[in-house]
Amino acid sequence: MTVAIVAVTAATIVNAGPHAESLRRLAEQGQLREAVTTLARDANRDDEAQMALGFGQFALAVETLVQGLHRFGMKAPHNAFLPIMRLPVPANARAEAVDYDKLRAVYQVFLNDLAVARTTLLAVKQTDTKIVLDLNAVRLRYASDAAVTDPRLTSLTLNDVLGGMARRGTAANPPTPPGWEIAFDKSDAIWLAGYSHILSGLFEFVLAHDWRMTFDATAHLFFTGAKAPAGLQTFDFSDPASFERARRNPAAGYSGMLDQVAFLHLIHWPAGDKARMSRARGHLKSAVANSRVMWASVLAETDDDREWLPSPAQKNRAVPGMPITEEMVVSWSLVLDDFDALLDGRKLLGHWRFDKGIDMKAFFEDPKPFDLVLWITGHGAMPFLRDGPTLDGGTLTQWNRMFGNNFLGYAFFVN
Repeated sequence: MTVAIVAVTAATIVNAGPHAESLRRLAEQGQLREAVTTLARDANRDDEAQMALGFGQFALAVETLVQGLHRFGMKAPHNAFLPIMRLPVPANARAEAVDYDKLRAVYQVFLNDLAVARTTLLAVKQTDTKIVLDLNAVRLRYASDAAVTDPRLTSLTLNDVLGGMARRGTAANPPTPPGWEIAFDKSDAIWLAGYSHILSGLFEFVLAHDWRMTFDATAHLFFTGAKAPAGLQTFDFSDPASFERARRNPAAGYSGMLDQVAFLHLIHWPAGDKARMSRARGHLKSAVANSRVMWASVLAETDDDREWLPSPAQKNRAVPGMPITEEMVVSWSLVLDDFDALLDGRKLLGHWRFDKGIDMKAFFEDPKPFDLVLWITGHGAMPFLRDGPTLDGGTLTQWNRMFGNNFLGYAFFVN
């Protein structure tokens, strides 16, 4: 496939309209819910109002998730090795008790909210519609306290959230204050809808499985609102009694590490719900299709105005250290081809222990019990092995080379 670089014929900055300004003002005041409620009341929304509502709904979905995790005292700083645990949720000294069903309910609400935002974003029609947001100023409230009138005391900036999600081998950290102003357009609305599909696929996969045993044994690692199993000694750096136990018995200091081993061992879940597993695959398939539509929209742009995701002919003002070249756009199209073929079973996932490949379509459509350790060792993949063209470590090496040895960073960025 050849990609023609779009000539930049106009560099005029387009000012956002009243709906976008309303979203920006309320979002910077930590009043996302009020912004979404106001925009949703407009029965005759134009594209500008539609886009503002969609971005507001997506941000509110993240805010609601963060509030749920904060309510139960998520220990984000200690658990950055899990994707959802990278969210920079502050400590909560008054955490509510959490159980398995309450946490699943938080995840389901997030799924529902993403579906609403995605529908709104994909309804935007006009290519010249824009909303301008300063990502260092938009505030997501992690706690709702009527006694606190200053949202800065109970909120995170959108930059905080993006920075937390982008750590550990993904995109470069966003710019620092005072400002990170982006003019989001229709292409970015499609981009955000694509991300909603990826997140929805992840959460559908988690909710497809029964992980009650994992939660009951190890949730205290992740939430202060969760209790350790009765009689099990744990180690907490903030608890003087823990230090006293460690002084008397130095091995007590290893309890956290042992609990993490237990956590990995207990990711041994019964076969996932078929409907949810199929929906997870469907979301990933939709993310691929969405990415193709998004890039067609990006390459058709004729302006250069504070771009979030630029074409090769536009400046990358969002993440200047990650330029987009024509070769990268071509390469990303090839990556999408491979990923789509993987989800369809037309190509197989390689594993170093087998000459055959893993049928990922069968993994989603005919789920078996899921054991993370056995998947690492290869035993868990054996029911899905068959002959066919395979994507293996050499494929990933090739992808990485296409993106300047930063494939994961670009994958996180370009979607």
